[in-house]
Amino acid sequence: MSMRSHVGLFLCVLSVFMSCTPRLEEGTRTFGWSDIPAPVTLKGDSLAFDEIMMKPVRLAVVDSFLLLKNQHVERFFHVYNLKSRQKVGERISFGIGPEEMLDPMWVSMAGDSLGIVDKNKRIMDIYPDSRWLVSDTVSPVRRISFNELLVNPVCLPEVGIISSTTQSEEHKFVLFDFEGNCLSYFGDYPSAYKNSTVYEKLIAFMGDMAVKPDGSRWVMSHKAMDMIEIYDSRLNLLHRIQGPDGIFPEVEETQNRVRRPKTSREGYFFPVVTDEYIYVLYDGRIYDTESPTRYLRDKLLVFNWNGEPVKYYRLSEGIFHFDIDEENGVLYGITDYPEFHVVSFPLL
Repeated sequence: MSMRSHVGLFLCVLSVFMSCTPRLEEGTRTFGWSDIPAPVTLKGDSLAFDEIMMKPVRLAVVDSFLLLKNQHVERFFHVYNLKSRQKVGERISFGIGPEEMLDPMWVSMAGDSLGIVDKNKRIMDIYPDSRWLVSDTVSPVRRISFNELLVNPVCLPEVGIISSTTQSEEHKFVLFDFEGNCLSYFGDYPSAYKNSTVYEKLIAFMGDMAVKPDGSRWVMSHKAMDMIEIYDSRLNLLHRIQGPDGIFPEVEETQNRVRRPKTSREGYFFPVVTDEYIYVLYDGRIYDTESPTRYLRDKLLVFNWNGEPVKYYRLSEGIFHFDIDEENGVLYGITDYPEFHVVSFPLL
């Protein structure tokens, strides 16, 4: 093959590659590792309780209590007193009965109230305050029913309940009122993905949301790319940032299944927010299905509400979910290596 033929083939392959490579959406602000402060190592300590814990998959700090969600148990939520390290009780039974749930998760509401949502039953029970943690006699004050699947919902006080959606080809989010009625779909998908299927878009832009305590801002971090979006309470996009590795999602729907190639890399997971900061676990690795630590992440990046990286913590052991006790300056995380346990990290 002549040199001219080699060059022609290279340009052809290059043009195909570039046409398949997602482009940064206009207005996206990028950053790299050089824009992030030097890492600070946080040394974790394993917490021991008076009763052996199960296999928790989520945790939350509520007042002086640690709330752990478990799977494949009679009652999903196990509650521990962080001061005494004693188990307080178990809440929310598994089942299809009126007072039971199939896959519950908590959602912070306005004031002291707390929502428990079951995406499978498409319901949310509202509790008046955190008393239900320590008393089995506290009942929800009302129940909200929804007409579509809830995906990682959050509550915006005086605005409504926001969820990712599977019902719109053009938009990422759905807004419900506090009666469960759909008000609108919003949040356009980037134009580079306009020809993707609904489920390709859903998986590509799957993520987790968190709301600033005063309700004025909320954040969406993405799992299949290193992108974070910050919105205001009027649902306007304020900041879209991407970095530090420039990861774009790779998904393809074939035979009604959405697949990601073995070269896919992981992005951000489970933002926890305060009045000042957004804390979020970062991965950046190729997802290795054979690795026993594939779900564990030891990088914690911290951003301000303008989307600027301000801190970088390296955890002494990887975790897959966490919450922050802001009053006492402690991060609590869950790990399953070499066995399930909760780790506390004093924030420096």
